[in-house]
Amino acid sequence: MNSNPSRQGDELRARLDMIDIDVRCALGFGRATLAALAAMSQETRAAIDTALAEEAALVAIDDLRGSAAVAAILEETRVRLGETARLQEFRAQALERLLVAVADEGPGEAA
Repeated sequence: MNSNPSRQGDELRARLDMIDIDVRCALGFGRATLAALAAMSQETRAAIDTALAEEAALVAIDDLRGSAAVAAILEETRVRLGETARLQEFRAQALERLLVAVADEGPGEAA
């Protein structure tokens, strides 16, 4: 067999780069989808939070090489989505207070 180790190494690196790109895209799509779903409602956020917690628990049981890292990423995602939800609620409350204040001023006084 006439194989060149340098060429095989280059091919392997190219394949690993392609896998890296695919995984990063999949993760990006997943994060974007979760963020969009979480923005829909409190019920959806709660369902996502529960699902992520269950997945983290299942992965931790697997005791595979990357299990702890995967569980940590799932937990981090839960935390981030929770922070986003709290920020959205804060903004909604601030907007509601502003609308009430403007309505209390009466017509023509808001300008």
